[in-house]
Amino acid sequence: MIRAGRPVLIAPPSGGRLSARRVVLAWKDTREARRALSDSLPLLQRAEEVVVYEVCAAGSAEGAAFRTEEVVAHLARHGVKARAKVRACDDDRVCDELNIEAQAIDSDLIVAGAYGHNRFNEWALGGVTRELLRRPERFVLLSH
Repeated sequence: MIRAGRPVLIAPPSGGRLSARRVVLAWKDTREARRALSDSLPLLQRAEEVVVYEVCAAGSAEGAAFRTEEVVAHLARHGVKARAKVRACDDDRVCDELNIEAQAIDSDLIVAGAYGHNRFNEWALGGVTRELLRRPERFVLLSH
């Protein structure tokens, strides 16, 4: 996946049809997340609802709120109706929180940057990318 040079769409084991009417954009201020936003812009422009969602550490919510609002403003300039959401929790809950939000808004697509950490840490410690690949509950669009 890393060497694809293109976004990769992962389908859930149950398959299904991708509508992308409601989308969760997993946000983290990284090159990979910015790439995922750019790669998914045509889908986001057609969506009825987009949630820019940053899951952060406790004590980082204020900075995360600022960052996600900046992303919402950027998307608005491209005709995307989006809103920001921030949730503070432990790192090992990020994937769960993304799926909870996606279920709450009836989203069939999560857009995320892939492998924002070095590959060894991702392999050894897990990470959001690994969790999204290992058990996709809905379609996932990953960009690196």
